[in-house]
Amino acid sequence: FWMDSYGPNSGFGSNLLPLRQSGVYRSNLAGAREERTENFAFFRNGVLFLGINMMGSFAGARNEEVGDEAERLSQNLDWVRQNMAAYADGSMEAVVIFAHAPFEPSVQRENFGTPFMDLLLDSPYNSELPVLYLHGDGHAFCYKYPDVRNPNLVTLMVDDGADAPPLLVSVKKRAGDGHVVFDVDERGGLYGSAGCNPVVENTWSA
Repeated sequence: FWMDSYGPNSGFGSNLLPLRQSGVYRSNLAGAREERTENFAFFRNGVLFLGINMMGSFAGARNEEVGDEAERLSQNLDWVRQNMAAYADGSMEAVVIFAHAPFEPSVQRENFGTPFMDLLLDSPYNSELPVLYLHGDGHAFCYKYPDVRNPNLVTLMVDDGADAPPLLVSVKKRAGDGHVVFDVDERGGLYGSAGCNPVVENTWSA
């Protein structure tokens, strides 16, 4: 989503208010990059939730930089890295990232996607940390495993708002081995699209 389109009195902003008051909301970690004040983060029940200003390019120019895009993407990466490092002591069991656009187009991949996937390979994560990158922009339900090196990284694109109700995403521990899974209920939305993994059931887990 577009981080700068939500003011503190909007529905989105007001929904974050209880998190601010409870102390689990952090608009910026101490020492974090101040340039991206629109980004948000909160940590709850072992899950780190991050929101970054990742927008798509205009006029269909998916691989064209928009203004300071390369710089903004690098700052987003710093934001994600520093927040993850704050909980890398073992308390962090999963990460959920909210963004408007995917990180697959060339500019986004070069300045955010590739270094982010490399980050997940390094210690202490070692490709074992479950991560869900949740975004829109393509407007058709689609989930992918974008990096064969990171089997626990999933990207999920939501339907167009006119086509489906909001997703219900639950972060759960799988019975038996306790592995963290992302359970997604699309609640009547349109499942599957060209080039994406088809989903035929009402819910799926990854």
